[in-house]
Amino acid sequence: MELIKPVVVGDHLRELAGRMGDKSAFSAIDVGCRGSVCPDLTGIGACVDVMGFDADAEATDFPPEASRGWRSLRVRSTPLGRRDEAGVLYVTHAPGCSSLLPADRPLAESFSRGHRYETERTVDLVTQALDDVVRDEAVDLPRYMKIDVQGWEQAVFDGASSLLAEELVAVRTEVSFRPIYRGQPLFSDIDESLQSQGMRPVGFPELHAWRRATERRPGQLAGGERPFSRGELIHGDVLYLIDPDVLPGRAGDVVHMGASAGVIALAYGLVDYAAAVWSIPAVAAGLRERLCIDPEAVLSRVSREQAGAFRRRALSAAWRALRLAMRGR
Repeated sequence: MELIKPVVVGDHLRELAGRMGDKSAFSAIDVGCRGSVCPDLTGIGACVDVMGFDADAEATDFPPEASRGWRSLRVRSTPLGRRDEAGVLYVTHAPGCSSLLPADRPLAESFSRGHRYETERTVDLVTQALDDVVRDEAVDLPRYMKIDVQGWEQAVFDGASSLLAEELVAVRTEVSFRPIYRGQPLFSDIDESLQSQGMRPVGFPELHAWRRATERRPGQLAGGERPFSRGELIHGDVLYLIDPDVLPGRAGDVVHMGASAGVIALAYGLVDYAAAVWSIPAVAAGLRERLCIDPEAVLSRVSREQAGAFRRRALSAAWRALRLAMRGR
């Protein structure tokens, strides 16, 4: 199965993002922003105002150059979840494994990863609802959310019910197929929750399998008597987009939501989805009136541009394979 990765943004999509930045920008929310903020949208950053959150204050210390390429960037050390709920942050040996849920160490150890999930310290905190924080921080026109909070995703969604029902058109969320943390919802639970809000899964940007005998990734040979084995599916990320049939019934600015959903989809190479959203009569008319663009013409140019990039990548891969084959003679 092909992973849904962000495309290399060419001139036509970059021009569209610039035009939207002038007339129809939107906000992207990153919950669990340790290391980077909304990396999938950097190519269209000219039309994106980013708001990042992390429960661990150390994870929110971004250098000034991190704002380069975005319309704006703000980051806050705010624990998110259900409104005014007491909780504990378990800070683990591997900081990226920290969570508001305790890790299932025996499970992690059975996959040679127990040391990563060892708790080094805890922090008592009170979570805030994302609906409230977005209002208090004056986050304007939130349309995209990336969330990576190590099993705490459903609690954040519970505190973002208004955002999911009225504002967001795209969610990239981490999901688990095994309970790495005690009491965490699994993929089926997250999927049911988001689909109930009119979101539809369109693909997996990431899928991660673990081996039991070694921490090395499947595809990387290990030492010992079992150097090779495929791994078992443990966790990944899913991209959800608003159902084009649901969007017209949304309260609020349907044109802006449709324009945002389309350009976000294009950043992932989902041209057909963008066409479905932009063919909604109200959205198509709004794109012409507000942005002075012809949706079909823009989609054609972007698709041809991405087709050219695809051919170049295929030729480059074929050339690398040929060179390897020649060396093996």
